[in-house]
Amino acid sequence: MTAKELVVKWVEAFNNKELEALAEFYHEDAINHQVANKPVVGKAAIRQMFVDDFAKAEMVCIVENINDANLFLYLCSSSDHRFGVHYIHYIRQHIKTLLSKFINGGL
Repeated sequence: MTAKELVVKWVEAFNNKELEALAEFYHEDAINHQVANKPVVGKAAIRQMFVDDFAKAEMVCIVENINDANLFLYLCSSSDHRFGVHYIHYIRQHIKTLLSKFINGGL
């Protein structure tokens, strides 16, 4: 699976709220850092983050663009009128690091 294919499948699982599938995209010691929050470390903690976040808000990821550059790529998405840039470090078909920055009102 290429990095782009992984992101497309990740977005599909996210939009369908498939928590187990989302967790499986991450390395056991992966880091998910939503810039406004502390980094979440480890597959189990990342899964729990999704459980908590989906319980708080209706979220959807609409892909605007995916660029692939070696092992790093990013996608721009909108979710409840927020726009974000996500930087993903991808190793051996799993996400090692995901860093997100959201901007209210547009990029």
